[in-house]
Amino acid sequence: MSFTYESSSIGIAWNGIDLSKGLAADSFLTIEPLEERKSFTFGCDGRKVSSKMANRGATITLTLQQTSETNGLIAGIAALEDVIGAPPIISNFEVTDSVGGTALFIAIGAELSTTSAQEYGAAVSEKSWSF
Repeated sequence: MSFTYESSSIGIAWNGIDLSKGLAADSFLTIEPLEERKSFTFGCDGRKVSSKMANRGATITLTLQQTSETNGLIAGIAALEDVIGAPPIISNFEVTDSVGGTALFIAIGAELSTTSAQEYGAAVSEKSWSF
């Protein structure tokens, strides 16, 4: 059995907003768990006990080309929260694969946590946002 992966077939959405336009040239999405799924302890007799951790949280980092219109959408949401005082958007963050036809990842209750640094230089760079 073989599978096909196409980076252009990866869909990324948060609060129903398509965030998959203008993705970075290389690694564009990183999902890193906040802690390990399980922890293990061994008694003096060598008996192993595993504990399933309750924290299923993750940090999601989305990296876009500096010129992506998606940067404006995310920056606008951050401005609504920071400048106007709008309540934070807490919504599902979904990653799908239209070629494979599957949901690759769903985070329930994701919210924007880190805005992108501002960097300007001779050539185009990238902007990263964390949820």
